[in-house]
Order: sequence, then structure tokens, then C-alpha cells
Amino acid sequence: MEMITKMLNAFEQAASKYSEATIEGNARVANRSFDKVEKIVSYLKENNLLDGLRMFLKHDVIGVRMLAASYLLSKYEKEASDVLEEISNFTSVIVLSAGNKVGYFNPIFL
Repeated sequence: MEMITKMLNAFEQAASKYSEATIEGNARVANRSFDKVEKIVSYLKENNLLDGLRMFLKHDVIGVRMLAASYLLSKYEKEASDVLEEISNFTSVIVLSAGNKVGYFNPIFL
């Protein structure tokens, strides 16, 4: 049980850092953080522990919610898609794709 807690804490930290770095336009930190997220999710999948990400579907940081929902979409389609739809309705949410520039933005949202 201790390892799941450690991995979920690491997911939260890496997802938050990824979101912050994306807002700041720091691709190096964002890419490193996303790689950490991917490794953590891979571990959770391999050990049948992906359900642990459900606790992040109501996280204060939208980027953490978005990543958790993305990884849970295949297993919890309704719950995860509701979260992603809610996020898509925020006008201040930045689209996380290459080439986007950030204008004014409240970083708490991502």
C-alpha cells in the first residue's frame, strides 16, 4: 500500500509541474515532467493500480485533473469525459499542443 501512495504523490507532483511548465512555456521542464507522468502511469497500469488516479478527477489544478481523466478515459469513460468536458468549457484553459502561445492566464487552472 505504501508504494501506491508514493506513486500517486509522484503523479500529482509531476502533473502539477508539467502544467506549470506548460503555462510558463518551459518545454524542457514540461517534457521531463510528462515523461515522469508516463512512467508512473505505466507502473500503475502494470500493477493494476490505475484506479488510484480517480482521486485526481476533482483536483484543484486543472492540468492534474486533465491528465488523470485522460488516462482513465478507457476505464471510466463517463466520469472521465465529464471532467474533460467541464475543463473544455473554461475560457482560460490553454490547449496543450505544440505551437500555442500563452497570453494572459491564471495558472491555478492548468
